[in-house]
Amino acid sequence: MAAPEVSPAKPADPREPNTRVWPKGALVLHEADGKEADCLLRVIGKAKACQYTGLPVLRLRYVYPERLPIGFGGKNGRRVIFASIDKLLDPTLFGLSEFALAAAGARQ
Repeated sequence: MAAPEVSPAKPADPREPNTRVWPKGALVLHEADGKEADCLLRVIGKAKACQYTGLPVLRLRYVYPERLPIGFGGKNGRRVIFASIDKLLDPTLFGLSEFALAAAGARQ
């Protein structure tokens, strides 16, 4: 009897897990969002550590909430998002230029 066919393994994620605790005011991307300037998030503070992983959790807000669907940034953009640091990514890894980051940084 032939051995059962084994499906190929899922390819490994080429990125290293993020361990950086971003400072207040830093611009980041969430791994589940689009990797474009409209989806930039600003770190606005720190929360308690995640009860499951023990990793720090940061408080975030979208930089351009008016460009996102209402469910993402909220109608007036005041919605605060909480995310563990392992879910946050450096925008420069996805080709966001320093110009785009500077423009978003100027928007406070």
